[in-house]
Amino acid sequence: MVKITGLISLVFVVLSFVAATIAFSSYWYYMKIETTSNGITTTTTTYLKFNQAKVILKMGGNQQSVVQGYTSDAKSSMKHQLEIFNASLAFDILGWITLVVASVLISLQTIGKLSLVPIPKISMIGKCILIVSTVFLMISMFVFCGLSNARKNDCKDQLSATTSSTDVNVCDSDYFKSFTGDINIGGESMKWGPHLSFGAVVVASGLSLIACIITIVCGVFVNEETVGK
Repeated sequence: MVKITGLISLVFVVLSFVAATIAFSSYWYYMKIETTSNGITTTTTTYLKFNQAKVILKMGGNQQSVVQGYTSDAKSSMKHQLEIFNASLAFDILGWITLVVASVLISLQTIGKLSLVPIPKISMIGKCILIVSTVFLMISMFVFCGLSNARKNDCKDQLSATTSSTDVNVCDSDYFKSFTGDINIGGESMKWGPHLSFGAVVVASGLSLIACIITIVCGVFVNEETVGK
């Protein structure tokens, strides 16, 4: 029974690991602007991550894309947003690392070799490691939900740095207050929201939580003698 539940738990850990890998290797957020002029629709989609942006321009039947790192001016104007990106990435990586450790420990326990690891209370570490990974991944997820507030703070900083700016309400628009949204202004459509990496870290959190519950409730980390019976 323990070996079966160990294998089931390991499957969820591996799937969570894959999702966490996708999270730090892809883009976290997107903004899409669509305009129509003289019957020609132009769509500009920007994907953002911690160190670069990818811009895809579609006009008629043509498409162009460019990937570029943030310039010093961009880093300055996106200071608070990049802090959110980096913090979420950091916790995702911590969750990724602990998932690797968890997969190794569960594998060793499943085949009855965990006692060979020369570390005191290794079974207790095995019981706790998935709790740690779940916490890290959830922190990554919830931290990123603060991106809209960070975007609003960046807007305020830009206004305060520009003495000619008089529109103090511009930072109170939906774009600066909402994590995800869709607005239409003067024939221009704008959408924004989380992208693949955020969805991946949400999935990774859920899978890690399931693996954690299975590991604790089903007693995956029991005495070696019990496993061998």
